[in-house]
Amino acid sequence: MCVPLRGLIVTVTGKLRTMSLADIMQWLASSHKSGTLVIEGPAYTRRIFFRQGLMIGIASDNPREMLGYFLVGWRYCTEEQLAEMVRIQAEQGISLGELAFELGYIGREELSSLMEARMRESLSDLVVLEDGDFRFLEDESPERPLLEVHLKVEAFLLEAFRRRDELMRLRQELSDTAAIPVLIAPPDGLSPDQIALALEMDGRKSIETIALEHRMAPFDVLKLVGHCLQQRIMQILPPDDPNSRLPGYSENPLELASGKIRDLIGRGRTLSALKMISETRDRHPDRSAALLWADHLSRELESWLNENSVGESDILEPALKVDDLVNLECAPEEGFVLSRITGFYTLSQILQQLPGSELSNRSIVHNLSRRGLIKVRKATAVRRFRSPDRG
Repeated sequence: MCVPLRGLIVTVTGKLRTMSLADIMQWLASSHKSGTLVIEGPAYTRRIFFRQGLMIGIASDNPREMLGYFLVGWRYCTEEQLAEMVRIQAEQGISLGELAFELGYIGREELSSLMEARMRESLSDLVVLEDGDFRFLEDESPERPLLEVHLKVEAFLLEAFRRRDELMRLRQELSDTAAIPVLIAPPDGLSPDQIALALEMDGRKSIETIALEHRMAPFDVLKLVGHCLQQRIMQILPPDDPNSRLPGYSENPLELASGKIRDLIGRGRTLSALKMISETRDRHPDRSAALLWADHLSRELESWLNENSVGESDILEPALKVDDLVNLECAPEEGFVLSRITGFYTLSQILQQLPGSELSNRSIVHNLSRRGLIKVRKATAVRRFRSPDRG
């Protein structure tokens, strides 16, 4: 299925329930495709970048898959140094990894190893994902400069499936990496490095913390813990503080949310960005600061819509047949907006028929366009979009 999307071509789109990620990736590899594979799961969204069938990078909004998590967790920099790098990154548009190298926090070879470990962790979690939407954007490149990691799809999938099978076995005894292992008998039948690692498991650190401190994949620590559990020389304690802050997280929730929201806006996920602005604003205890923050981010979203989305004088029409619309999975507010799109009215005329804020409705319309559910016809000169509360 090919769908035009503001100059890009969505060459394939669907649900992971009907087409597995492995099948999608193998098709992209065998077809030597270049572009971006977007996977929207129940909790997080990942973007896998391809060049001529090779995987060259990944972007994720999962906090444990972000580069800052590894830079701080692997002790290459402090939280304060990361915050400063994020500020510089926003001003200069340089990649976070390249910035960490230029500032001397990490060497080139170490950075390459870190980037590959991060990419393998993200991709391995995706292999077991069964619920979510996917789409491939032909020839779309990363928005920021990318430190490339080249992985062959077939070799990675073999490794990922072996890891998946091992994790399924381990999860019968281990709930997650927040669990705390404690050695209760001398280790036997292990390598010297494994013995040294097992001796550190004294009931004070979680599996995740141990993996970060040793710059290891959590899966490798999980395997060792699983082996020790089978030998009955280890016990598992419940997480000490399941709500503890992750490495690489800002202490300022508004600052942390700003980065995620700007990333969502930059990737065209305007409806998700607007929802996050609203939720963060309502949760923040300082009401006046939250309102100013939300107003600023809303203006950024408004500006993005003016420059990248449907114009007010464009005529909108459904991209699907009526029978397909009946069975379409969408939120009630999206369904209501979609019901007003008949192919006879401009965006401006449609907005006049809709309740709620114009910014919200514009975001919904853009999301419908992004999903390929509506088409734009005979677009003319675009008037600048203004929110009702701005006069």
